[in-house]
Amino acid sequence: MQELADFFGWVGTTIEGRYRVDEVVGEGGFGVVYRGYHLGFDEAVAIKCLKLPTTMSTPQRETFLAAFIEEGRLLHRLSRASAGIVQALDVGASLSPTGVWTPYLVLEWLRGVPLNRDFEERRASGEPRRPLADAIALLAPAAMALDIAHRQGVAHRDVKPANLFLAEISDRPTLKVLDFGIAKVMSDFASTTQVMAETGNSVQAFTPQYGAPEQFNRSFGATGPWTDVFALALVLIEAASGRFALKGDDFVQLYVTATDRAHRPSLGYLGVPAPAAVEAVVQRALAVEPRERYRTAGEFWDALDRARKPTVPPSLYHNTALADTSPASPDQGIAPQAPIEAEPKTKRGAPDAHREDVARHPIRRPAQRIDRPPRVATPVADEPEIRLVHDAVRDTTSLSVPGLTPRTLAFDERGSLFVGFGMGVVLCLDLATRSPRWWQRVSSSVVCITVGAGWLAIGCGSGDIHLLNVSRRTIEKTIRGHSAAVRSMDMHRQAQTLVAGSDDKNVTLWSVPRGELLHHGMHPGRIRSVVFNGLGGLASAEDDETVRVWDAKLRPKRVLQIDGASARTLSSSPGGNYLAAGCDDGAIRLWDTAGWELKYRLIAHRMRVASMAFDPRGEIVVSGSSDGTVLVWEAASGRTLRVLGDYADAVECVAVSPDGRHVAASCTDGTVRVYRWSSAP
Repeated sequence: MQELADFFGWVGTTIEGRYRVDEVVGEGGFGVVYRGYHLGFDEAVAIKCLKLPTTMSTPQRETFLAAFIEEGRLLHRLSRASAGIVQALDVGASLSPTGVWTPYLVLEWLRGVPLNRDFEERRASGEPRRPLADAIALLAPAAMALDIAHRQGVAHRDVKPANLFLAEISDRPTLKVLDFGIAKVMSDFASTTQVMAETGNSVQAFTPQYGAPEQFNRSFGATGPWTDVFALALVLIEAASGRFALKGDDFVQLYVTATDRAHRPSLGYLGVPAPAAVEAVVQRALAVEPRERYRTAGEFWDALDRARKPTVPPSLYHNTALADTSPASPDQGIAPQAPIEAEPKTKRGAPDAHREDVARHPIRRPAQRIDRPPRVATPVADEPEIRLVHDAVRDTTSLSVPGLTPRTLAFDERGSLFVGFGMGVVLCLDLATRSPRWWQRVSSSVVCITVGAGWLAIGCGSGDIHLLNVSRRTIEKTIRGHSAAVRSMDMHRQAQTLVAGSDDKNVTLWSVPRGELLHHGMHPGRIRSVVFNGLGGLASAEDDETVRVWDAKLRPKRVLQIDGASARTLSSSPGGNYLAAGCDDGAIRLWDTAGWELKYRLIAHRMRVASMAFDPRGEIVVSGSSDGTVLVWEAASGRTLRVLGDYADAVECVAVSPDGRHVAASCTDGTVRVYRWSSAP
């Protein structure tokens, strides 16, 4: 393999004293990509350095740098809105050791390969094709990310396999879009200066193999999001067929192919079986005239999804008053009400916590209102079977739903307990009457829930977060900002904000009433737990034996080390004076947040701590473990107060009611037990 040249001479040095440059990992027409190391954050980064003519004047450099920094800021904002866009960490310019003026962009480091290399390896192996459904699923995260930008009026202008990175996140590949804004700033620079021509250099701000007619010839109109739609359709054809969609060996031949109205690229021409409706959608995306195409990637992917799905008969809807004959889509917020099926089991009867729905909707857009009537929570009378058993002696209530396993619990201030089941069902239980109020089905497996300020947030295996208005019993917003399962959430009742952590390594902070992204942070690994810490900030944990503390804008403040174990669950006392971590070694670590000193390490359980909760006074901790025990502790001393439960199966989740009078625990045996305390334990 040919060694890549260090054009700038940065290897072995640091940029601005912050980024150590380790090696050249890529080179292209725009510049050189280095693997570097962020000395402040103590993690690997990618550093993209742009190649520009050395004869540029000082005013030209200043003009270019101002535009480049603005595009870097744009990329930063977009990457905070979508995990499908590579995260931008810094932008600037510096003089290299060889004296070359170097505009640079610092990005998150991704493990994986660009999609063009994946295509090449598949061709070399003799299996270049993918089933059409697999190709659509593969490109879905990129379509989602592009749609977020398109809805803000921002276009990429160089969508191609080399700019789609197949990153390994949580041991499964997902696409991230690279080089947002680079094509625009280089194109604008080339069109406003004669430096390139004078020095014999040229800049081509798009790749002809994936070029739209308006990029070859401006007489077709301006470039925009519709340009990305054209390129995305070409990449889709290539992903499914294993062959380039545009025929041609040079710029002129590709221009002719891209603009030939009589012979358009198609799935069928390259031997990909596709329904006529799907082929029609692709043909519209590849229309020669920009005004005839879909305006955004989201419109394109939604049309593709509708074309692939049969019409759902109204009889399949559980709530027939809301039935219609349009294609069923998870964009509606709630899936058609079909009979409940038994959830797959794993060892000890536990549900597979990492199981994803097989059928994934190919595009998940940012939070938005749906232009159909919101689905109303189904009255309990329509539920097939809910079993409630009350033990008057122990003052406990046991709840189960045959065929469903409870995963997650949350109490609200109005005397309700919400139970999330893995198969996409949420149940609301009235604590006063010990009877169910209503149940709600969502479009994916329920992984976590949290409640506050009249809202119930439902985090799903698909990466969606549904926001249900508890009073109206309707899902009014769906946040689609994660590309993998949402593992943990917490609601700030006063600020009406929601923090979420996902397998895609992202921590996101959202405004609940507006459904808008406020801030965004990133972990090296998939996130296990997030929590507001009561001091105006947040904390998060992953598998790397650390707990990270953030401020209210998700800027990193400190990293708490856990020796020999990883935190599986976090809980903060209401006053913010304690932060507790339940770990996979069965111990609970508790920090005093005044000085962030570890107060104690409590050997609490024989197996991993799955869930924890403080009482409203911050004096009591309840913990549940995979060893089947539910224990009650005194927070200040770590003294055991009582064993609340000792079950044959693992405890998945525990919760304490806001008034401190109820504790609930869910087990993998399919039951939820609700304990009532007449006084503090």
